[in-house]
Amino acid sequence: MSAGLLHHLNFIVTDIDDIGRANVRMKPEGVPIVCGPGRPSQSESMFFYFLDPDGMTLEYRFGMEELPETGARPPRMFA
Repeated sequence: MSAGLLHHLNFIVTDIDDIGRANVRMKPEGVPIVCGPGRPSQSESMFFYFLDPDGMTLEYRFGMEELPETGARPPRMFA
C-alpha cells in the first residue's frame, strides 16, 4: 500500500472580496491559476485554486457551510 499524498491546502478567507483580490493580484504576477474563481453546484461557497512557487495547489475558499457534530441537516443527493 502506498502512502497518501497531500492534494492541496485550503485557506478559509473572511471576505468574498478576498477571492477577487487574489485573482486580480496573482494574474499579472504570473501565478498559475488552477481553477476559479468559481462556485461549486453543491454549495454556496466560492473557491479559487492556484499554485505556490513549489507547485503545491493552494485554495482560498469563502462561505463554507459549518455542520455541527450533532443535529446536522440531512444529507443531500445530487444528480
